[in-house]
Amino acid sequence: MNDNATVGQIEEFQLNRQIGAAELESSKRLCLFRLFCAVVWAGELFWIQDMGFEAVPWIKYPVFTQLFRLGLDFIFATSLLFLLPRRLLIPLQALNSLVMIGIGIYVANFHWPLMPVRILSEWREGLSMRSSIDDLVPWWLVGVIFLLFLVKSFLLLKSGRNTLPWRVRWRLLGVSLLIYSLPVAAMQTTSLRLSIGPNGGPGRGVYAYGYMLPWLCDLLGNQSLEKHAVRAKAYLTHNYDRLAPLEKPLPVPGHIVVLQLESVDVSAINASCQGSLVMPFLYGLKDQSMFYRIQAFHRNGSCDMDYAATTGVEPYPGVVPYRLPGMRYTNSIPAFMSHYGFKTYVFHGNTELFYDRGQAMWKLGFDHVFFKEQLMSEHLPSTIMGFRDADVLNCVLKALQSENRAYLFCITLDTHAPFQQLNPQEMEIFPDAKKPVELYLNSLRYLDQCLRNFISQLPPGTTVFMYGDHTTSMHTSFFDSDTANGVEYVGGLIYQQGNDLSRLQQTREQPIATNGSLNLLDVLNYLRHGVATSFRPAVSE
Repeated sequence: MNDNATVGQIEEFQLNRQIGAAELESSKRLCLFRLFCAVVWAGELFWIQDMGFEAVPWIKYPVFTQLFRLGLDFIFATSLLFLLPRRLLIPLQALNSLVMIGIGIYVANFHWPLMPVRILSEWREGLSMRSSIDDLVPWWLVGVIFLLFLVKSFLLLKSGRNTLPWRVRWRLLGVSLLIYSLPVAAMQTTSLRLSIGPNGGPGRGVYAYGYMLPWLCDLLGNQSLEKHAVRAKAYLTHNYDRLAPLEKPLPVPGHIVVLQLESVDVSAINASCQGSLVMPFLYGLKDQSMFYRIQAFHRNGSCDMDYAATTGVEPYPGVVPYRLPGMRYTNSIPAFMSHYGFKTYVFHGNTELFYDRGQAMWKLGFDHVFFKEQLMSEHLPSTIMGFRDADVLNCVLKALQSENRAYLFCITLDTHAPFQQLNPQEMEIFPDAKKPVELYLNSLRYLDQCLRNFISQLPPGTTVFMYGDHTTSMHTSFFDSDTANGVEYVGGLIYQQGNDLSRLQQTREQPIATNGSLNLLDVLNYLRHGVATSFRPAVSE
């Protein structure tokens, strides 16, 4: 009897050892494969977050900041992988992949973090471009994210069921939250602190924290456009008129054309490649023009500069300023020009839905508004971005011919990312261009030729003001965008058909013309002074 009991105890002991060994092996497998999965997931998050910063924000310790973000990504991924059961993790990974693809598509085209308020305010623009999805979607990125999803799913399947007791999981979660929150709290004592204040621009925080915390700040700090509008009204009082006191009055004998050149900065105008200038015409035109290196408004997107050029107001940085309700622009550019007898036009080859530009232009008082919708009757050839620059500039010339005194504002498109608007025969510098910088330089050369043809056909005395809306934030071995300390600089060029305005410019050799302290509104207000001294009001007050 005792012998039988002893044998039974030994068998039970051996069985318990086998069960314990199996559980230990299962726990090892769980930890090993889920840690591997956490590494892959954290790397994916870090990569997508980093894509939004082709130009690194002005941060004192960028390497440390990135390592900090990578650590937060790893803590986040590890916590979920050890807390949740496998049946929830795989659907979660599928959802994560869809979100990563959405963010990746946006930042691949716009080079700036995607924030919730921007999604809410620009979803219509996104839908309007669905027919061009093949050109806008970087399919290699979709393929990489899908491959990462397969890798993570494989690791989760190999890890087995999560057998950790729930008390252990909650303890691990508590430790993870502590490890996550303490460095985040310490970061709030630096310039990278999170904010839900009135600036409404937490996108920069993605560089330090990833998307989760800045998205939360964006939603909390930007709950309604009405609140934005209240804050934006302070910008109506900002006045920039620092150039007129330094320059002689600009004589304006006739038409005025203002051209916003897409993604053209000072570096683009001065660029050389393969021993020749990329934009030889525009480069040479500087010698006959008043020229200024100005700071670009580029807080919300490309719309900031044309917003300033039409409303005469500094762009509000929190949200696309065209969408601010209840704003009254009492001194807009079209209203001012109409007061002095100019017929006012606006031209843009893209749809008027983009940034709600079209509706805003009508409200501002332009006499004639031509976006893609209005230009459809011309049966112009189109790319994914809209009608080509040469064709739109020809429409500008026709409008000039029909008026005695006209003010025309036009936005170019063919140098817009992803720089794929050119036909093969138009790729002059790099016929087999593949890299973005090669495509960009090709598009600059094409635009330069369009400008040459356009300027040559202008009536004598026409005043032309050309400026870039922002840089491309490209930094390569043979092209370096004009950025410094997180600020973008573009060229502002005032040319007059038949006159050498370079002789008029008093500040040509002074630092203010080249140090970037001026902005677009300084130059536009100088142009206004020229109009006011050259013409009498068309209608008496």
